[in-house]
Amino acid sequence: MLPGRPEVDISAHTIGHNSGTIRICLLGGYGSAKTDPFTANYTAQQDITLRQMIDAIGTRTAIERVSGHNQYAAKACPGFNVPKWLEGN
Repeated sequence: MLPGRPEVDISAHTIGHNSGTIRICLLGGYGSAKTDPFTANYTAQQDITLRQMIDAIGTRTAIERVSGHNQYAAKACPGFNVPKWLEGN
């Protein structure tokens, strides 16, 4: 895991949706579709680590929503449907 911008800095991932957000860069998923299941492009360890990161962030700040880049931009990344993944589907 490599550090990026500090969580308190305004992010730069999606025009018009950067203020008040924290972003996580998940490596992998090249050539994926936004409708792919998480397991099609990522490992079980990545699933565990991503969930742990979200939980850890939640101990430091109030999380109102967890979403994927593909919910705000015409892109496939992160290569899965984040709400479905969070529900365990």
